[in-house]
Order: sequence, then structure tokens, then C-alpha cells
Amino acid sequence: MWKRGVHSVIYFTVIALCTSSLLLPSLRKSMCEDTFSNSKIKVVGKFGETYTILEKDAYDEIVEKVKEKGLDSHYLSLKSKVISHTVVANNLGRANEDRAYKLSLSFQLPFDIKDHKGKVIYPKGYTFNPLKYVRLPFTLVFFDATSEKEIKWLRESGILERYDTILIITRGSVTDTSDMLGRTVYLADETILKYFSISKTPSIVYQEGEKLMLKEVGVYKNGPLSSTSSNKEKKNSRYEGK
Repeated sequence: MWKRGVHSVIYFTVIALCTSSLLLPSLRKSMCEDTFSNSKIKVVGKFGETYTILEKDAYDEIVEKVKEKGLDSHYLSLKSKVISHTVVANNLGRANEDRAYKLSLSFQLPFDIKDHKGKVIYPKGYTFNPLKYVRLPFTLVFFDATSEKEIKWLRESGILERYDTILIITRGSVTDTSDMLGRTVYLADETILKYFSISKTPSIVYQEGEKLMLKEVGVYKNGPLSSTSSNKEKKNSRYEGK
């Protein structure tokens, strides 16, 4: 019984090969003619209903839609949308003197936090400093990518060789700046600028103890470029000393 099944498999495999284009013409002639020279093929009739395929070929339909919509115009539209999300133009001041501030990240609870029995664990108004429990592992560098002075300072400061820094542009193109500096660059939106109280560029944010330090590097002052800082207080609720 099993021999008959094997023979059937071999037979139909040969038929499939002979009716396909997988075999070279010479090989198909020698193999197929020898196999079926003594065979008799007989049409025994048509059984069951057959139907014409009305659905379009998927590939042809895709090509048709692309031509209908206009691929070139769609590509240009998509490209402009991508570019609009990689370009930023925040109007910030320029740091014309070295200044340093301490940022406070203290957070005050606006509501009670209760356990599953309704007992208050942390009451409304509870204040805590997250930097007591976690550390900011990176140094954040905010700069104007369209400024030659700031790019020059960035190259000469050694920041580009440090991989514990995150580069954030306040003005310019993310893709162009990444290509120019050979580093991944991120863009600054209003939320992150407000959170870290960034008002001038270039500025550096890093953790020192349980506080965040914000340094404005005065690359626009007269004299040699400098990255040293002097401590001055700024009137802002985000700064220590209010």
C-alpha cells in the first residue's frame, strides 16, 4: 500500500516539473518525453462549476493606485512633513557672560495618596526632591546649531568626545546637525526649555549632589572662548534662593 503512495507522489512530482519552467528545455525533453512516451492522456470530462476570477491582482492594484495618486507629489509632501518635525526655531537669548544657577526639582503633591484601605500614605502638599533617590546620568547641552560661535565652542570644548552628554539644539535642523557633528542630536521644544529654565544658549545642565546645575557659557562675550562659570542668582521660582 505504501509503495503505491510513494509511486503516486513521484509521478505527480514529475508532472509538476514537466509543466513548469523550472527545468531547462533539454532536461525537460529528455526526462518528460521518456517518462510519458508510453503514457496515454485522456480527458475524462469536466466536473463541478468553475468561475472566472474577478478580483484584480494585488500588485496591479497597488501600481494603479500609485499612478492615480501621483507618487512624486506624495513623496515631496511626505518629505516636507518629516523635515518640519526635524527643524526647530526657538528664539532664545545669547549667553554673553558665564553664569551658574542651582535648579530646584522639588515636587509638591497636589492630592493625597492613599493605600487600598483609604489610609493616607502621603498627604496633599507633601514635597520631595526626586534627586535624592535617582541620578541624572547624562549632561544636557543646549545650543543653537545655526551659530558658528556655538558650534566652534562645542568642537573645542571636548563635549563631542564625551558620550555621557546629550546634545539638544534650540535652533536648526536635527538631521543636518547630526551629520555635521557625527553625533545623535535631539531638538528642544517649549516644554523641555521651560522645565530646565533654558533662556540662553549655550547652556549646560548636570546634577551636582541633590541639585541640578544650569550653566550658561558666555561664548558671545569679548575675549577668548571660555567654559568657566561664576555664581550669580537669577529671579525665577525654578532657581534656588527664591
